[in-house]
Amino acid sequence: MRFGVWRNGVVLFFTGAVSFALGHGMHAERTDAAGFVFRYDDGSPVAFADIRVWGPGDGETPGLQGTTDVRGAFAFSVSTVGSWRIRVDDGLGHATETTFTAGTEGGQCARVGRPDRWARWLAGIGVIFGLAGVYVLVSRPVGQPRH
Repeated sequence: MRFGVWRNGVVLFFTGAVSFALGHGMHAERTDAAGFVFRYDDGSPVAFADIRVWGPGDGETPGLQGTTDVRGAFAFSVSTVGSWRIRVDDGLGHATETTFTAGTEGGQCARVGRPDRWARWLAGIGVIFGLAGVYVLVSRPVGQPRH
């Protein structure tokens, strides 16, 4: 009996952890030529997060480093035409990376390496069903054959 209650608690914990993780993504909104506002998926600003910026030809070492302000905003001067990469890390396990092309009309800001909300929900549901399968496998009495 005691083992069954513990097992139910573990399943509920992981179910809650998956839903918590799905609600804490981060994204970038472009404001002007080289200005961005970074927000969590719930709309709150990513304040005082570390920023690294790689310009065209910077290689592995970022050309710029800084932090967002209290509104989650960050801006810099673009010195070279080409593709720029920005990585934001709040130090709490949330990070995002975005790229944009400088020197073109209507350059776009694109998310990199982050699945959309539906893909994350589908992955979460898959984890829940996987945990349920483990629960069913472990909960059968010892000595009872599997079907």
